[in-house]
Amino acid sequence: MGHARFGAKPQGSPAAISDLAFLEQYGTVLNLGDLAQRDELFENWSHLNHAGAMTASARLADAIAGLDL
Repeated sequence: MGHARFGAKPQGSPAAISDLAFLEQYGTVLNLGDLAQRDELFENWSHLNHAGAMTASARLADAIAGLDL
């Protein structure tokens, strides 16, 4: 099992975000924790590679597109 990524708790689910309630007071929180289990998306334990960056960017773009700005 790899290291936890994207703010995930090492002892819990990689999809868990530490201090979620705290962060939500500032707005929507985009959870990309599910990417943590996909080793093919990482250059090393804490840095996305090109495929990972494209995946994360696409999700962020979709989330932004869904906002009422």
